[in-house]
Amino acid sequence: MISRFCIERPVFANVIAMIMLLLGGVALLNLPVAQYPPITPPTVQVTTRYPGASARTVVDTVALPIEQQVQAQGVTTAKRSASILEIITLTSPDGRYDSLFLSNYATINLKDAISRLPGIGSVTIFGAAQYAMRIWLDPDALQARGFVPSDVIQAVQQQNEQVTAGQVGMPPALAGQAFQYTVNMRGRIAQAAEFEDIIVKADAGQGGRITRVRDIARVEHGAQSYNQIFRVDGQPSAGLAISQLPEANALDVATEVAATMERMSKSFPQGVTYAIPIAGISALDNNATLANAGVAYVILKDWSERGPKEGLLALYTGLQAALEGLPDGDGIVLPPPAIQGIGNASGFTMQVELRDNSFDLAKLENATQAMVKAADTQSGLRHLSSSFRAEVPQLFVDIDQVAAETLQVPVGAVFDVIEIYLGSTYIGQLNRFGRTSQVYAQADVTDRADPEAIRRRRVRNAGGDMVPVGAFAEVHSVTGPSLISLYNLYPTATIQGTAAPGFSSGQALALMEQIAARTLPPGMGYEWTAMSFQEKQVGAQAYYVFALALTLVWLVLAAQYESWTAPGAVTLAVPLALLGTVATLSALGVANNLYVQIGLVLLIALGSKNAILIVEYARELAGKSIHEAAVEAARRRFRPILMTSFAFILGVLPLVLASGAGANSRKSIGITVFSGMLASTCLALLFVPSLFVVLRRFDEWRLARKTARKG
Repeated sequence: MISRFCIERPVFANVIAMIMLLLGGVALLNLPVAQYPPITPPTVQVTTRYPGASARTVVDTVALPIEQQVQAQGVTTAKRSASILEIITLTSPDGRYDSLFLSNYATINLKDAISRLPGIGSVTIFGAAQYAMRIWLDPDALQARGFVPSDVIQAVQQQNEQVTAGQVGMPPALAGQAFQYTVNMRGRIAQAAEFEDIIVKADAGQGGRITRVRDIARVEHGAQSYNQIFRVDGQPSAGLAISQLPEANALDVATEVAATMERMSKSFPQGVTYAIPIAGISALDNNATLANAGVAYVILKDWSERGPKEGLLALYTGLQAALEGLPDGDGIVLPPPAIQGIGNASGFTMQVELRDNSFDLAKLENATQAMVKAADTQSGLRHLSSSFRAEVPQLFVDIDQVAAETLQVPVGAVFDVIEIYLGSTYIGQLNRFGRTSQVYAQADVTDRADPEAIRRRRVRNAGGDMVPVGAFAEVHSVTGPSLISLYNLYPTATIQGTAAPGFSSGQALALMEQIAARTLPPGMGYEWTAMSFQEKQVGAQAYYVFALALTLVWLVLAAQYESWTAPGAVTLAVPLALLGTVATLSALGVANNLYVQIGLVLLIALGSKNAILIVEYARELAGKSIHEAAVEAARRRFRPILMTSFAFILGVLPLVLASGAGANSRKSIGITVFSGMLASTCLALLFVPSLFVVLRRFDEWRLARKTARKG
């Protein structure tokens, strides 16, 4: 039955073969080649050895840190969407708890539970860092007792050590050994009072005077770092940024998170509340890693509470204008990208790279600023900026090694003193709240507030005397980068910007590439990243999509009409719809964005519909000449075409006149389809009958020649 059908309709059979070839070609170019598909989830097994350690020691030192990293989800925690699904905030309205408590409550009690929910890619805590034991050293007290910071560190490390005492009767054992016992000893300590009791020195020569950590330092259960602040409406808070897995359903994930938070909130400490003020945003953290930098998430009110000039574009323009007047810094407004999950913000992101292996960061900054300056002169680009700075004020400690050695001060001891006092030195770990935390030593706040404090610090020389650092070192003001970023192993500076109104993102990328080719010196290059990288990867893929859509329309109609030429009258009518769209978009200054391209693909089907009505009816008028059939089809289908087309045109009119949230995207696709269908309706009635006549006569001429050759 099937074979007979294919023999009687060879065009239909060939169409099926061609579609299979097209699908196979697309699959061959895009799908991975493997013996079997990935039908089972990956499994990760971690195996470690800690000879002599007890089970609890292994848990505290090995299992817990690993478990904290993978969050009981295997490798799937590293697979997540590039955008944040939502942010949950924890606050203490009565001020009972600070940001440190809230952040660690979220880390200890909420993060892992949410991470295990279906569809969750990762959970990131915003706010104060996780708990750590902080030993704030008092330099004056240390110097008065003849101590240096390394004395304290050695004492803490020796008395806060995880001891692997081994086992009694552990193999190899004596013949007849009947039992085997694990030996436990006090190792790590967990309370601030226990760290204060650590003995730094017991001096038998002074009546057995004992110096403890509390005598020379202040100990508190503080934060691992203090370089991030998170506030909601000016109030100390903590935030949980939720990222979903790429294939997860956002609504399902958000529902699961909301239900989990509602359930867990019932066990919150009194005075702690939560909210979900941010949903469906991108991670606008491009400059947040810089010193003295911050990110503010502006939460817009509902459209019912906003005025007519308080849309995203108006707010963006106003905020950007206000930030341009900052006296002591640079500010940039980053609206979210058009498509969530692609990049961190709208516009483009370029990485300028130093590729000559010189690490000449001043050259990198000069070239980057030259590009920004050149781009500012282009009418097609707006709001160019770069956060990279190679000459940030810094300090340089110049040590005279000859003078230091003359005073019998080892240079390494000088490094230790400065590093420990100023650098927040890691000295060990502790276990508390079922998690592994870290221990840090550093000079207290008042003892590292000015550059001269460095010269006042004292180092113990070989004779046991305390020598001030200022005796052999000077502190100079210098400049240098506050942050060095690498991109594909090259030192890089990030340039961000947007296309000006009336210019497409592709035109903006092309302009930046021209500026880079003209401005960058030898030894430097650039690469696109984030959404710009995705756009360059896609390249001219939109043209292939249009061509493939037209090809499929042509193949389907060829199978239906059992003719290779008859579909031509339909497919050649599609550009008529595009003429109206191009003219309208150019007149209104609407950019050729993604939504416009979606509308253009839709017009292939909608424009074909009008042509099919005419061609299909003309083919059924047997007994009439080609010319008469075309005229009759146009006359009879005039009313159905107008009725169906204008019904659709009026149906998309609300998109053209859209306002409120997402209005620009709806307007883009609405204007595209509205203008395209209007042009198709008016022009199809004029040109499709003519195209039908031309192609049908060509078909008859071809068949006549074929018959003549056979005769």
